[in-house]
Amino acid sequence: MAGRSWRRSSNDDNSLLSRIPIGANPFSFALNELTPRYFVRLSTIARTILMVFFVFHAFITLFCLALLLLPYLRGASKSQWLFRRLYIKDNAGVNVYKVPLLWMNTGILMTASQLMGSMGAQAFIYMQVKSALSPKYALHSQLEPALGVMYMGEMLTYWSLMHCFLVATYCGSEVEGDGAKGSSRWIPSPTILNTIFLGFPTLVVSSTVALFAWLCTAHGSFSTLASKVLYLLNQGSIIWDQGRDTSIPLQDKTNLMTRLFQVMGQVQNLRDATESQLADLVVRFRITQFVQLGLSAATFLGFLCFFSLLLNKYRISRSQSSHSASQSSFTREPTHGANRSLIQMAKSDRQFFHLVLRSMAMIVAMMTLMALFVMNLMRSEQVIREPRYRAIASWLATATGTWSAIPITWQCWGLYNDNLNRAAQEASMLKPPEEIQGSQFKAAQRGTGSTASAHWDCESEEIEFKSLSQQRNPFRA
Repeated sequence: MAGRSWRRSSNDDNSLLSRIPIGANPFSFALNELTPRYFVRLSTIARTILMVFFVFHAFITLFCLALLLLPYLRGASKSQWLFRRLYIKDNAGVNVYKVPLLWMNTGILMTASQLMGSMGAQAFIYMQVKSALSPKYALHSQLEPALGVMYMGEMLTYWSLMHCFLVATYCGSEVEGDGAKGSSRWIPSPTILNTIFLGFPTLVVSSTVALFAWLCTAHGSFSTLASKVLYLLNQGSIIWDQGRDTSIPLQDKTNLMTRLFQVMGQVQNLRDATESQLADLVVRFRITQFVQLGLSAATFLGFLCFFSLLLNKYRISRSQSSHSASQSSFTREPTHGANRSLIQMAKSDRQFFHLVLRSMAMIVAMMTLMALFVMNLMRSEQVIREPRYRAIASWLATATGTWSAIPITWQCWGLYNDNLNRAAQEASMLKPPEEIQGSQFKAAQRGTGSTASAHWDCESEEIEFKSLSQQRNPFRA
């Protein structure tokens, strides 16, 4: 790597020297040529798009912050809980598993993750635009922390929503007869699920912090060397202009030439060190993107898995509801509920349609994020050196958070309304907390009284929720 970097540096130097106009200041020419290589400028269109994303994420940040603070500003009587235990029992009232399923407060976690991701996106856009406009600012700016916070918040948001899918799938998965029991066999035990949903987000946080800190040190070393090269070239340009002054004495001109040769030697040494540091930066950048690609791919597959389980559970519950309704009506007309496609269910069920719409937007966001990591792996040096690739990478990095921010804030708003309605119901009922037990995931349609939705009620003998509040629906629009 060092040999290839030295040969590339030598070829660049020869090409640069051959393009210096006759009579021009070579140091000034080299300064103008090397500055765009070390500090890539963005086009006006790229900056405009990034500023639009900045304004969008500013609104998302304020909205999420309001959702987190409003319960306290409205005079909440008790603090928000972070997790509770979900106990699953059989028909005899015996625990099916010794270990309970940890039930996270996805309303808080999802909103906090989206807030973190949007704030990271704003910081990244601000530093990206200002670095492209001001090389002096770029000497001291570090994009890696903001970029890492943005990626970390985005993936934690996906895992928070997957936890919604998990509990909704687990809830009532064994209460609906043989068909549901067959589907529940595909659901792992609470021990495995707790390990996954606690271990993988921890892995995401630890690996992202470690890798981007590692990348940040390489970027800092490269920026320091590059700034020294540009400073020496600027000094050489000043000495060159002074040496061309015919009015100065010969001795002073000799001293200027001596200083000029010293500057040339220092520039060459630092230039080689800078190219070597750039090669190391590219290697670290590729490793970081490779690990992030693996984490995002695992998140994408997990999202598809739990979303498919949730869709299958919903389809079975609707089919069984249609079958029960046809039997209770004493009619001989055959029911086609079991053969209904997901598209037909989405057309007839507004809540289900909104769930699918939000999930599709997040799937597109995850695919965009993986496409960004693939491009960064295949075009690592171009992303660091060339304005066009850097602009594309900046667009994709902020676009992924934009695609997912809309459905996530939609989801957070629904969860906030559910919490607000549940608190109002608890206050009106005037019952002690231990008497108010229910499911967080009763997916009854709002104001429709749909019989198909009743199968989503988790208040059964098989599932017991300890110290929970009134029902709320995680998929409300």
